[in-house]
Amino acid sequence: MVASYKDRPSHQPEYRLAYVRKWNRRVRVEAINHYGGKCFCCGEQRLEFLALDPINGGGNQHRKEIRKTCGSLHYWLKKNGWPEGFRVACHNCNSALGFLRVLPASNRAATTVISRRNRAIYLGRITW
Repeated sequence: MVASYKDRPSHQPEYRLAYVRKWNRRVRVEAINHYGGKCFCCGEQRLEFLALDPINGGGNQHRKEIRKTCGSLHYWLKKNGWPEGFRVACHNCNSALGFLRVLPASNRAATTVISRRNRAIYLGRITW
C-alpha cells in the first residue's frame, strides 16, 4: 500500500518548523557575515548578541515596508544583493545608539550634551 503524502516527513509540522528555523538562521548568519561579522562599535562577535542596524536610521519604517513583501530583513537583504547602508551592531550598542544617541564603547566624555527633541543627557542621567 502506498503511503499518503501527509505521512512523508517533509509534510509533518515538526519537520517543517525545524527546516524553517534552520533556513532562517543560515540566512541571518550569512547577512551578519556579509556586513562584517562583528559589532562596529565594541567588536562583539557572538551571534546571539548581534543585529543589523541601518546606518542612516529609519529601521522601523523600513522593517514595516519589508514585512509586507518578504517578511525578514535578512532575506530582503540577500534578495536585493546586499545593499549598502547597513552595519552589524550588538544589541547594547544598537539600543544606546537608538535611545541615547551615544556609542557606549566610544571614548567620548560622559559630560558631553546630546540633545534630541528637547531632551538633554548629562552624565548618563536623562533630564526632561
